[in-house]
Amino acid sequence: MKSSKSLDTKINSPLTTSSDSSNTVKIRLNQSDDQTVERLEEEIFFANSNFFPSLKKLYETSQSVIDEAKDERNTISTALKSLLDSMCLQAEKCLNLNRIKNEKQRKDFQKLIKLYKKKESKVKEQLNRRLSALEEVKQTKDNLLLTNLQYKKKISVLQDSLSQQKIESGRTLLQVQKESLEIKKKHNWINHCNMRQLNMTLKNSTPTKPLNFLLQNEENFEWNFNKKIPFIYNFEKDYLKKHTIKSGFSSDYGGLGLAPSPLQFLIMSILAEFVKSFVTTCSVNCLKLKEVFAKIIFQKNYKKYLGINANDILVPLINIKIYVQSSEHKIEIQKCFEKVKRQCSIIDYLTSSSKFELDYDLETTTENTTRKENGKGILNGLKIKKVKKLSKKYQKKKTEYIEPFTVQGFWNLKNNSAQGLFKGYLSCEKKGEVIYGIDWPIEIGGTNTIPDWHKVMAASISSMSLSTFVLFSTMNNIKLDSLGITYQGKWDRRKLYNLESTKDTKTINDNNIKIIYHIVTNELDDTIKKLFDLVKESNVGYNLSKNNTQIAMSLHINDDIPQRVLLKSKKLSLLDQK
Repeated sequence: MKSSKSLDTKINSPLTTSSDSSNTVKIRLNQSDDQTVERLEEEIFFANSNFFPSLKKLYETSQSVIDEAKDERNTISTALKSLLDSMCLQAEKCLNLNRIKNEKQRKDFQKLIKLYKKKESKVKEQLNRRLSALEEVKQTKDNLLLTNLQYKKKISVLQDSLSQQKIESGRTLLQVQKESLEIKKKHNWINHCNMRQLNMTLKNSTPTKPLNFLLQNEENFEWNFNKKIPFIYNFEKDYLKKHTIKSGFSSDYGGLGLAPSPLQFLIMSILAEFVKSFVTTCSVNCLKLKEVFAKIIFQKNYKKYLGINANDILVPLINIKIYVQSSEHKIEIQKCFEKVKRQCSIIDYLTSSSKFELDYDLETTTENTTRKENGKGILNGLKIKKVKKLSKKYQKKKTEYIEPFTVQGFWNLKNNSAQGLFKGYLSCEKKGEVIYGIDWPIEIGGTNTIPDWHKVMAASISSMSLSTFVLFSTMNNIKLDSLGITYQGKWDRRKLYNLESTKDTKTINDNNIKIIYHIVTNELDDTIKKLFDLVKESNVGYNLSKNNTQIAMSLHINDDIPQRVLLKSKKLSLLDQK
């Protein structure tokens, strides 16, 4: 017999709602009605055993009559009669019982139907509530979608309004900048650059008449073998007579170390031209700079320089860093920096395989041109033992042969009464630090009080070329009685100042250098020719023109300035005051 609980579960299962596998909700009536339903289901579906006693009695009576008939064949008629009576009586009882039962079941069924209908109404009521709730959720969702759409339209309108405001703001800012530019242009000096003079020169210049934007000059330089400082160049003009370039060898290279090396002057001139071009470009765009510091790292491969590894690159890397302090917009300063990177004449020379020619003429020593050395163990003014050790030093595997040279400087903005000037720091073995200034031509805003970049560049590259020739002569035991250089240089700066023309495009930034050695010696022609070939492969200017050097340039706006540079600038200010 099945339990009423299991039956109730089966009957109610279609009317249940499951939110998840562990939570089933059943539709129930009140407690009394539920108990009535369980009782009626029990009686109707599982209480039909009340018919069995009457049927059993009928069976027993029939069986006994049959048994009796077997033993007493003579009384079979009486037995059958008795059986029929009994059967009729029992059948009547069964009919009565069935009638009563049917009536009761009918009433129970009606009652059960009512309870089922009551339960069904509750189910419908709950379903209606749930459908109503779902309808409310749907309505809420539709309202949210509509609200979201309205917000999107409002945001779109606000964005359009903001874009329009930005455009108007940009126009206003541009107008203000133009007005500010006109005001600034009236000033004579920006960043200590003579803008009035520069603007006049620009106004009078054309692509075919570049004035001082196309620099060409020819200079002669000599190497002084019998002097403590072998290279001394005095600038010719009266106001520049106190300005000289002095360079020589350190003690490791057989010299006395009384002046900075020629390479340092060359590196400083590269840095000075780049900084000057940057400051000028910012000044032309009326960008006021508070401080401009610069640093250049110049790597030199000594195994290539001394001919040990002939296939190496002589100058693997040149790294220039500019540190700027300014309240101007960073993007505008960066634009000026990028323009200088592309159009500065010295950077163009380093990156575009400009022409660098080397040649020589040879004269034989005469009685009047014979030179005497200053002491024993000296050749060409250098100590032979030191020079010989130099080559052996770099042939060792463990020796670091790529040496970085660092030169630092800044554009002079400290003193408002001072005009535009680049000051660089060079190191000297015996005298310590040397401060050297480089100007630019007066026709394009220079001070006309110290040598400009073009003259310093010519002297430094010539000094470097002379020192290389002397060093290789001494290494190869070749005595030189006289050594000079004729320097011919052309530097095209029109592109930096937007003076190029379509006809002249190919010649813009066409920077050429030609150096002719004037050699007086008693050596054979073939010996000098072989020496010249060695010097040519080790000449820094010649190797830079081959465009094998990696050039790195970076701008740091309002970053912390390296402490070493900052301290040097303060030291320089004290020197200026003195």
